Amino acid sequence: MPRMTAGHGFCSMAGKPAFTLPSNGFTRMKNRLPVRLFSLTAAFGALALAACQPAADQPETDSPVIDVTVTAAFEEFEGGSGALAFLPDAEIPWRGFIVSAPQDGGVDLFDTEGELRARLAGPRLSGLAAAPGFELRGQALPLVFGADPREGVVNAYVVVRDRAEIVQAPLAPMALADGAFGLCLVREGVGYIEIAVLGRGASAEIWRIRDDGGDLISTQRVSSLDLPAPARACAAADDALIVSGPGSGIARIAPDGRRARALDDATHVAAGDFLGRRLVLASGGGGIVRAYDATDLSFVAETRVVDGLSTPGVARPGAIAVSRADFGFTAYSTGLVALYDEEDGRVKVVARDVYARAFAPRG
Repeated sequence: MPRMTAGHGFCSMAGKPAFTLPSNGFTRMKNRLPVRLFSLTAAFGALALAACQPAADQPETDSPVIDVTVTAAFEEFEGGSGALAFLPDAEIPWRGFIVSAPQDGGVDLFDTEGELRARLAGPRLSGLAAAPGFELRGQALPLVFGADPREGVVNAYVVVRDRAEIVQAPLAPMALADGAFGLCLVREGVGYIEIAVLGRGASAEIWRIRDDGGDLISTQRVSSLDLPAPARACAAADDALIVSGPGSGIARIAPDGRRARALDDATHVAAGDFLGRRLVLASGGGGIVRAYDATDLSFVAETRVVDGLSTPGVARPGAIAVSRADFGFTAYSTGLVALYDEEDGRVKVVARDVYARAFAPRG
Protein backbone atom coordinates (compact mmCIF):
# COMPACT_ATOMS: atom_id res chain seq x y z
CA MET A 1 0.00 0.00 0.00
CA PRO A 2 1.37 3.42 -0.87
CA ARG A 3 2.48 5.47 2.09
CA MET A 4 0.13 8.28 3.09
CA THR A 5 1.78 11.70 2.98
CA ALA A 6 1.10 15.32 3.76
CA GLY A 7 -1.73 15.54 1.26
CA HIS A 8 -4.23 15.03 4.09
CA GLY A 9 -2.65 17.50 6.46
CA PHE A 10 0.03 15.19 7.88
CA CYS A 11 3.41 16.69 8.65
CA SER A 12 6.97 15.43 8.55
CA MET A 13 8.74 15.04 11.86
CA ALA A 14 11.52 17.44 10.95
CA GLY A 15 11.37 21.15 11.63
CA LYS A 16 9.01 23.14 13.81
CA PRO A 17 5.97 21.89 15.69
CA ALA A 18 2.57 21.63 14.08
CA PHE A 19 1.08 22.94 17.31
CA THR A 20 2.13 25.61 19.76
CA LEU A 21 0.55 25.97 23.15
CA PRO A 22 -0.62 29.55 23.66
CA SER A 23 -2.57 30.55 26.76
CA ASN A 24 -5.89 29.95 24.96
CA GLY A 25 -6.19 26.96 22.66
CA PHE A 26 -3.99 25.64 19.86
CA THR A 27 -2.36 27.48 16.97
CA ARG A 28 -1.58 25.34 13.94
CA MET A 29 1.95 25.55 12.53
CA LYS A 30 4.02 23.41 10.20
CA ASN A 31 5.81 20.13 10.73
CA ARG A 32 5.29 19.07 14.31
CA LEU A 33 3.96 15.82 15.78
CA PRO A 34 2.13 15.21 19.09
CA VAL A 35 3.54 12.92 21.77
CA ARG A 36 1.72 11.01 24.38
CA LEU A 37 3.08 10.11 27.79
CA PHE A 38 2.11 7.88 30.67
CA SER A 39 2.56 8.02 34.45
CA LEU A 40 4.06 5.97 37.26
CA THR A 41 4.31 6.50 40.99
CA ALA A 42 7.39 7.94 42.63
CA ALA A 43 7.54 4.90 44.86
CA PHE A 44 9.91 3.31 42.39
CA GLY A 45 12.70 5.53 43.64
CA ALA A 46 13.80 2.97 46.22
CA LEU A 47 13.98 0.09 43.78
CA ALA A 48 17.67 0.47 43.07
CA LEU A 49 18.44 -0.78 46.59
CA ALA A 50 15.97 -3.63 46.58
CA ALA A 51 17.01 -7.25 46.46
CA CYS A 52 15.65 -9.64 43.85
CA GLN A 53 13.43 -12.54 44.65
CA PRO A 54 14.30 -15.91 43.13
CA ALA A 55 13.11 -16.46 39.60
CA ALA A 56 9.58 -17.72 39.28
CA ASP A 57 9.40 -21.41 38.60
CA GLN A 58 9.29 -22.02 34.87
CA PRO A 59 7.73 -25.18 33.54
CA GLU A 60 9.56 -27.91 31.77
CA THR A 61 6.04 -29.00 31.14
CA ASP A 62 4.34 -30.87 28.37
CA SER A 63 1.21 -28.76 28.91
CA PRO A 64 -0.63 -28.41 25.63
CA VAL A 65 -0.58 -25.17 23.73
CA ILE A 66 -4.05 -23.58 23.88
CA ASP A 67 -5.48 -22.43 20.56
CA VAL A 68 -7.17 -19.03 20.39
CA THR A 69 -9.17 -18.14 17.26
CA VAL A 70 -8.29 -14.87 15.54
CA THR A 71 -11.11 -12.33 15.26
CA ALA A 72 -9.92 -10.08 12.42
CA ALA A 73 -6.86 -9.06 10.39
CA PHE A 74 -5.93 -5.56 9.27
CA GLU A 75 -5.15 -4.70 5.69
CA GLU A 76 -1.62 -5.25 4.48
CA PHE A 77 0.73 -2.30 4.87
CA GLU A 78 4.37 -1.43 4.32
CA GLY A 79 6.94 -0.96 7.02
CA GLY A 80 5.99 -3.58 9.59
CA SER A 81 5.34 -2.78 13.24
CA GLY A 82 7.66 -2.59 16.20
CA ALA A 83 5.08 -1.49 18.78
CA LEU A 84 1.30 -1.20 19.17
CA ALA A 85 -1.01 0.89 21.37
CA PHE A 86 -4.74 1.56 21.67
CA LEU A 87 -6.59 4.89 21.53
CA PRO A 88 -10.20 4.12 22.53
CA ASP A 89 -12.99 6.68 22.21
CA ALA A 90 -15.21 6.59 25.30
CA GLU A 91 -18.04 8.54 23.65
CA ILE A 92 -18.14 6.80 20.25
CA PRO A 93 -16.44 3.40 20.68
CA TRP A 94 -16.22 2.50 16.99
CA ARG A 95 -14.15 5.65 16.42
CA GLY A 96 -11.27 4.20 18.43
CA PHE A 97 -7.84 3.77 16.85
CA ILE A 98 -4.92 1.36 17.01
CA VAL A 99 -1.53 3.05 16.77
CA SER A 100 1.52 1.32 15.31
CA ALA A 101 5.22 2.24 15.16
CA PRO A 102 6.47 1.03 11.74
CA GLN A 103 9.84 -0.67 11.75
CA ASP A 104 11.04 1.75 9.08
CA GLY A 105 9.99 4.79 11.12
CA GLY A 106 7.06 7.09 11.82
CA VAL A 107 3.57 6.46 13.20
CA ASP A 108 0.61 4.59 11.66
CA LEU A 109 -3.04 5.04 12.63
CA PHE A 110 -5.60 2.26 12.02
CA ASP A 111 -9.33 2.36 12.59
CA THR A 112 -11.26 -0.51 14.19
CA GLU A 113 -12.05 -2.00 10.77
CA GLY A 114 -8.36 -2.44 10.11
CA GLU A 115 -7.97 0.36 7.55
CA LEU A 116 -4.79 2.42 7.57
CA ARG A 117 -6.15 5.96 8.07
CA ALA A 118 -2.97 7.96 8.49
CA ARG A 119 0.78 7.54 8.29
CA LEU A 120 3.27 10.10 9.53
CA ALA A 121 6.91 9.82 8.47
CA GLY A 122 9.60 10.11 11.10
CA PRO A 123 12.24 8.25 13.11
CA ARG A 124 11.91 4.63 14.13
CA LEU A 125 10.22 4.44 17.52
CA SER A 126 10.89 1.79 20.14
CA GLY A 127 7.80 1.48 22.31
CA LEU A 128 4.55 3.46 22.35
CA ALA A 129 2.40 4.91 25.12
CA ALA A 130 -1.09 6.23 24.45
CA ALA A 131 -3.26 8.60 26.51
CA PRO A 132 -6.76 8.74 24.96
CA GLY A 133 -7.98 11.71 27.01
CA PHE A 134 -4.94 13.81 27.89
CA GLU A 135 -6.03 17.15 29.36
CA LEU A 136 -4.57 19.85 27.14
CA ARG A 137 -5.76 23.44 27.40
CA GLY A 138 -9.05 22.29 28.85
CA GLN A 139 -9.67 19.73 26.13
CA ALA A 140 -9.35 15.97 26.25
CA LEU A 141 -7.06 15.12 23.33
CA PRO A 142 -5.50 11.77 22.39
CA LEU A 143 -1.72 11.83 22.79
CA VAL A 144 0.83 9.20 21.79
CA PHE A 145 4.43 9.00 22.99
CA GLY A 146 7.27 7.12 21.36
CA ALA A 147 10.93 6.53 22.23
CA ASP A 148 13.46 7.47 19.56
CA PRO A 149 16.52 5.34 20.40
CA ARG A 150 18.73 6.91 17.73
CA GLU A 151 18.42 10.41 19.20
CA GLY A 152 17.77 9.21 22.74
CA VAL A 153 14.62 11.31 23.12
CA VAL A 154 10.88 10.93 23.61
CA ASN A 155 8.57 12.24 20.86
CA ALA A 156 4.95 13.25 21.42
CA TYR A 157 2.08 13.18 18.93
CA VAL A 158 -1.51 14.46 18.91
CA VAL A 159 -4.20 12.49 17.10
CA VAL A 160 -7.02 14.60 15.65
CA ARG A 161 -9.92 12.14 15.68
CA ASP A 162 -12.28 13.92 13.30
CA ARG A 163 -9.67 14.06 10.53
CA ALA A 164 -7.73 10.93 11.48
CA GLU A 165 -4.66 13.16 11.51
CA ILE A 166 -1.35 12.86 13.37
CA VAL A 167 0.72 15.92 14.26
CA GLN A 168 3.65 16.52 16.60
CA ALA A 169 3.07 18.14 19.96
CA PRO A 170 5.44 20.58 21.67
CA LEU A 171 6.88 18.48 24.46
CA ALA A 172 9.39 19.96 26.88
CA PRO A 173 12.84 18.34 26.61
CA MET A 174 13.53 15.45 28.95
CA ALA A 175 17.03 15.26 30.41
CA LEU A 176 17.31 11.49 30.17
CA ALA A 177 20.41 10.06 31.83
CA ASP A 178 20.72 7.02 29.54
CA GLY A 179 18.72 7.77 26.41
CA ALA A 180 15.31 6.39 25.39
CA PHE A 181 15.28 2.81 24.15
CA GLY A 182 11.69 1.95 25.00
CA LEU A 183 8.76 3.29 26.98
CA CYS A 184 5.31 2.44 28.26
CA LEU A 185 2.39 4.04 30.08
CA VAL A 186 2.40 3.29 33.79
CA ARG A 187 -0.29 5.56 35.23
CA GLU A 188 -2.97 8.09 34.36
CA GLY A 189 -3.95 10.56 37.06
CA VAL A 190 -6.12 13.67 37.19
CA GLY A 191 -4.48 16.12 34.80
CA TYR A 192 -1.32 14.09 34.23
CA ILE A 193 0.14 10.82 33.05
CA GLU A 194 3.36 9.03 33.91
CA ILE A 195 5.54 6.93 31.63
CA ALA A 196 8.49 4.63 32.15
CA VAL A 197 11.42 5.36 29.81
CA LEU A 198 13.95 2.54 29.37
CA GLY A 199 17.63 3.49 29.10
CA ARG A 200 20.39 1.93 27.03
CA GLY A 201 21.68 0.04 30.05
CA ALA A 202 19.91 -1.62 32.97
CA SER A 203 17.99 1.47 34.04
CA ALA A 204 14.63 3.19 33.69
CA GLU A 205 13.21 6.59 34.58
CA ILE A 206 9.67 7.54 35.51
CA TRP A 207 8.45 10.85 34.05
CA ARG A 208 5.28 12.83 34.73
CA ILE A 209 3.64 14.62 31.79
CA ARG A 210 1.06 17.37 32.22
CA ASP A 211 -0.14 20.66 30.80
CA ASP A 212 0.87 23.48 33.15
CA GLY A 213 -0.21 26.31 30.85
CA GLY A 214 3.22 26.98 29.38
CA ASP A 215 4.32 26.97 25.74
CA LEU A 216 5.43 23.32 26.05
CA ILE A 217 3.81 20.28 27.58
CA SER A 218 5.51 19.91 30.97
CA THR A 219 7.82 16.98 31.76
CA GLN A 220 9.15 16.13 35.22
CA ARG A 221 11.34 13.25 36.34
CA VAL A 222 9.64 11.44 39.20
CA SER A 223 12.16 8.70 39.95
CA SER A 224 14.73 6.35 38.49
CA LEU A 225 15.35 2.67 39.06
CA ASP A 226 17.85 -0.05 38.35
CA LEU A 227 16.74 -3.05 36.31
CA PRO A 228 18.07 -6.61 36.50
CA ALA A 229 19.29 -6.28 32.89
CA PRO A 230 18.90 -3.89 29.94
CA ALA A 231 15.28 -3.83 28.76
CA ARG A 232 13.68 -2.82 25.48
CA ALA A 233 9.99 -3.39 26.26
CA CYS A 234 7.80 -2.71 29.26
CA ALA A 235 4.23 -2.71 30.53
CA ALA A 236 2.47 -1.67 33.72
CA ALA A 237 0.61 -4.24 35.80
CA ASP A 238 -1.20 -2.36 38.55
CA ASP A 239 1.63 -0.63 40.45
CA ALA A 240 4.37 -2.95 39.20
CA LEU A 241 6.58 -2.48 36.15
CA ILE A 242 7.09 -5.44 33.82
CA VAL A 243 10.24 -5.30 31.64
CA SER A 244 11.84 -7.59 29.08
CA GLY A 245 14.92 -7.55 26.90
CA PRO A 246 16.78 -9.78 24.46
CA GLY A 247 18.27 -12.72 26.31
CA SER A 248 17.36 -11.37 29.76
CA GLY A 249 13.91 -12.87 30.32
CA ILE A 250 11.05 -10.99 31.95
CA ALA A 251 11.21 -9.11 35.26
CA ARG A 252 8.55 -7.66 37.57
CA ILE A 253 9.51 -4.76 39.82
CA ALA A 254 7.04 -3.84 42.56
CA PRO A 255 6.84 -0.43 44.27
CA ASP A 256 8.14 -1.91 47.53
CA GLY A 257 11.24 -3.20 45.78
CA ARG A 258 10.28 -6.86 45.50
CA ARG A 259 11.23 -8.46 42.20
CA ALA A 260 10.28 -11.59 40.33
CA ARG A 261 11.79 -13.13 37.21
CA ALA A 262 10.61 -15.38 34.40
CA LEU A 263 13.48 -16.93 32.49
CA ASP A 264 11.67 -17.27 29.15
CA ASP A 265 12.96 -14.86 26.52
CA ALA A 266 10.52 -12.23 25.24
CA THR A 267 10.86 -9.25 22.94
CA HIS A 268 7.39 -7.77 23.59
CA VAL A 269 5.17 -7.71 26.69
CA ALA A 270 1.68 -6.44 27.51
CA ALA A 271 -0.54 -6.65 30.59
CA GLY A 272 -4.30 -7.02 30.82
CA ASP A 273 -7.24 -8.45 32.74
CA PHE A 274 -8.60 -11.84 31.69
CA LEU A 275 -11.51 -13.37 33.62
CA GLY A 276 -10.71 -11.11 36.56
CA ARG A 277 -7.07 -12.17 36.64
CA ARG A 278 -4.21 -9.80 35.78
CA LEU A 279 -1.90 -11.46 33.26
CA VAL A 280 1.24 -10.61 31.33
CA LEU A 281 1.34 -11.72 27.69
CA ALA A 282 4.80 -12.16 26.17
CA SER A 283 5.71 -12.73 22.53
CA GLY A 284 8.90 -13.25 20.61
CA GLY A 285 9.35 -17.01 20.89
CA GLY A 286 8.29 -18.58 17.60
CA GLY A 287 4.54 -18.92 17.12
CA ILE A 288 3.67 -18.89 20.81
CA VAL A 289 2.35 -16.21 23.16
CA ARG A 290 3.08 -17.08 26.79
CA ALA A 291 0.93 -15.91 29.69
CA TYR A 292 2.18 -15.26 33.23
CA ASP A 293 0.47 -14.21 36.44
CA ALA A 294 1.17 -10.49 36.77
CA THR A 295 1.58 -10.74 40.57
CA ASP A 296 4.62 -13.02 40.52
CA LEU A 297 5.33 -14.01 36.88
CA SER A 298 4.42 -17.61 37.55
CA PHE A 299 3.70 -19.46 34.31
CA VAL A 300 0.03 -19.76 33.32
CA ALA A 301 -0.23 -21.08 29.76
CA GLU A 302 1.10 -21.09 26.24
CA THR A 303 -1.31 -19.84 23.57
CA ARG A 304 -1.35 -19.88 19.80
CA VAL A 305 -3.58 -17.63 17.67
CA VAL A 306 -5.04 -19.84 14.94
CA ASP A 307 -7.04 -19.26 11.76
CA GLY A 308 -10.63 -18.09 11.86
CA LEU A 309 -13.22 -18.91 9.20
CA SER A 310 -11.65 -16.63 6.61
CA THR A 311 -8.84 -14.94 8.53
CA PRO A 312 -5.31 -16.29 8.95
CA GLY A 313 -3.96 -16.70 12.44
CA VAL A 314 -0.70 -15.31 13.83
CA ALA A 315 2.24 -17.40 12.65
CA ARG A 316 5.01 -15.35 14.27
CA PRO A 317 3.76 -12.91 16.94
CA GLY A 318 5.77 -9.75 17.51
CA ALA A 319 4.43 -6.49 18.93
CA ILE A 320 1.47 -6.98 21.26
CA ALA A 321 -1.02 -4.75 23.10
CA VAL A 322 -4.08 -5.32 25.29
CA SER A 323 -7.05 -3.05 25.97
CA ARG A 324 -10.20 -3.55 28.04
CA ALA A 325 -11.94 -0.58 26.41
CA ASP A 326 -15.07 -0.84 24.26
CA PHE A 327 -14.26 -0.49 20.56
CA GLY A 328 -17.81 -0.93 19.29
CA PHE A 329 -19.29 -3.86 17.43
CA THR A 330 -20.31 -6.94 19.38
CA ALA A 331 -16.95 -8.68 19.18
CA TYR A 332 -14.99 -5.62 20.31
CA SER A 333 -17.20 -4.45 23.17
CA THR A 334 -15.12 -6.10 25.91
CA GLY A 335 -11.73 -5.05 24.59
CA LEU A 336 -9.08 -6.34 22.24
CA VAL A 337 -5.71 -8.05 22.03
CA ALA A 338 -3.68 -6.81 19.06
CA LEU A 339 -0.67 -8.67 17.68
CA TYR A 340 1.65 -7.94 14.78
CA ASP A 341 2.35 -11.04 12.69
CA GLU A 342 5.97 -10.90 11.57
CA GLU A 343 5.26 -13.71 9.10
CA ASP A 344 2.84 -11.87 6.79
CA GLY A 345 3.28 -8.29 8.01
CA ARG A 346 -0.27 -7.70 9.21
CA VAL A 347 -1.80 -6.60 12.51
CA LYS A 348 -4.36 -9.10 13.81
CA VAL A 349 -6.82 -8.76 16.66
CA VAL A 350 -8.56 -11.14 19.03
CA ALA A 351 -11.58 -10.14 21.11
CA ARG A 352 -10.43 -9.97 24.73
CA ASP A 353 -13.20 -12.26 25.98
CA VAL A 354 -12.24 -14.82 23.33
CA TYR A 355 -8.61 -14.73 24.47
CA ALA A 356 -9.76 -15.00 28.09
CA ARG A 357 -11.33 -18.40 27.40
CA ALA A 358 -7.83 -19.80 27.01
CA PHE A 359 -7.33 -19.23 30.72
CA ALA A 360 -10.68 -20.57 31.93
CA PRO A 361 -10.49 -23.56 34.30
CA ARG A 362 -10.82 -26.88 32.54
CA GLY A 363 -12.72 -29.67 34.20
